[in-house]
Amino acid sequence: MFGSLDQTGNAICAGDKDVTISARTGYNAAHNPRSKFWKIQERIIDFTFKPLDGEGHCKQAWEADKYEHFYDAGWSRIPMAVIVLVGCLAIGFLLRVLKPFY
Repeated sequence: MFGSLDQTGNAICAGDKDVTISARTGYNAAHNPRSKFWKIQERIIDFTFKPLDGEGHCKQAWEADKYEHFYDAGWSRIPMAVIVLVGCLAIGFLLRVLKPFY
């Protein structure tokens, strides 16, 4: 369910409908090393999902989707940043609160 929401968020932000925001972020952070946007977003997402996936969530997501298309439309960074910040705050909080139960 969360994967579908993530893919929908990526599609809304001018990305491929079959790629998650995490995979798109991992790809662009690796291929655009000077881009502060992708590096910061990668750190936020990786920190959020560390309780589930350990280190490198975005890289893992990108490697799982490596045959998909990864776009970087400049304007799409604004809504994507909002989705990531709001989503990661909520998900990160829940993962850390619920950690003793999984």
